[in-house]
Amino acid sequence: MSARVPVFVPPFERDAAGPRDDVLAAYRAAIETLPLSAEAAGGAEGAVVVVDGRATGGWAAGLDAALAAGALGVVVDEVVLLDADADADAVADASAGVGANSGTHMRAGAGAGAPMSAGVASAAGCVPVLVARRFLPRGLADGVGALVGPLTDGARLVTVEVGGAASSGVLRDALGWARVLTGSQLTLTAVRGEPRGATALAESEPGTPVTLSWRRSSGPPWLRVSALGASEVEVIVDAGTGHASGVVRSAHGEQLVGSGYEDRVRGELRRAIEAVRVSELRGDISAELSGVLADLELQRQIEAGLPPQRGGDERLAGHL
Repeated sequence: MSARVPVFVPPFERDAAGPRDDVLAAYRAAIETLPLSAEAAGGAEGAVVVVDGRATGGWAAGLDAALAAGALGVVVDEVVLLDADADADAVADASAGVGANSGTHMRAGAGAGAPMSAGVASAAGCVPVLVARRFLPRGLADGVGALVGPLTDGARLVTVEVGGAASSGVLRDALGWARVLTGSQLTLTAVRGEPRGATALAESEPGTPVTLSWRRSSGPPWLRVSALGASEVEVIVDAGTGHASGVVRSAHGEQLVGSGYEDRVRGELRRAIEAVRVSELRGDISAELSGVLADLELQRQIEAGLPPQRGGDERLAGHL
């Protein structure tokens, strides 16, 4: 493999359904900031491919196409449920197909319930797949994890507050933070839907309770997640102000954590290139993919418990 890894970012295409932003433009720009490790590619074969998780047709179809074309690795930007009813089967199918110990993506249906070809299954057996998450930035999660890990044997209670449209990804990532701070997958035990949101109760595998309060709106999305245990952790991510930080309080004092100085998109590309080069990283990548699928399934369950919303479709807010 050459010193520089090819990176393919699909060209911007206007959506027939209406105007939309070139959401992958930042990835094209980020290639230029990695002159020693990345170079722009003209196609998916033999390259790290960036997939728009918000595109028409769904993220699973884009991932499936990248693997079929011979991608070395894939970065899926913002995996979302564009239509919870239509995507429910696809999320369940993909979740079942991620091998817990395989270190790779094992299935990505082209649509709800669609089978994956033998050729793609073979390619997926050695291709790392990363998921870029706007409200669960990798740098912040790694920083909080590095401080919490040595200080505590696990949270005793996690409280999640979140506001904004579910289609923005904020509900998905709030659930992801709860999973990260409890150190295990979550099971939804109760949900009460209201016209403007929901309250829910979940539980981690060791039995840690997680409470969630979600207020959906068309305003800037935000989340606040707190965990109590041997150490106290608070994470705040606010799209309106651009603020993203964490604080860890323990017997060792109070330590603040930020997202780091590296641009989020540049960091995702750099991580993907490292995963392509270093096979030992692929186990972490597999856990990342299975984690986001679990978060999406919880999001789907919470949304399914909601009554019909009055006055418009809040899913459009994530694309404004």
